[in-house]
Amino acid sequence: MIQWQYFPRSTAATDLARKVVRAFETAPGIDSASQNEPSNKILAAVAAALTDLEFNVELGKRRDQKVHVSVLFGLNGRTAKSFDADAHHVTEGFVVEVEAGALRKGRG
Repeated sequence: MIQWQYFPRSTAATDLARKVVRAFETAPGIDSASQNEPSNKILAAVAAALTDLEFNVELGKRRDQKVHVSVLFGLNGRTAKSFDADAHHVTEGFVVEVEAGALRKGRG
């Protein structure tokens, strides 16, 4: 089972979002319940499927392998603020972040 959440929460998941979820669901060995694998290994397992969906996908930890996403622009249109994403669909403005760690269940 894959657990996921789409933002903004006031909007239903798009067709692209559902295709991304499907990429994770069909990749072998990915299960939100077990979460034993590091995020980079999970990203590697879905990288080809995300690339097929026209995402730019992080290839490694070197600067030229990262996926830079600009979020604020300053003078003369230059990037003023950006972050590195695991995958980015430029046309749709869609970002994928794969997180590792134990799933915590809240009370109430």
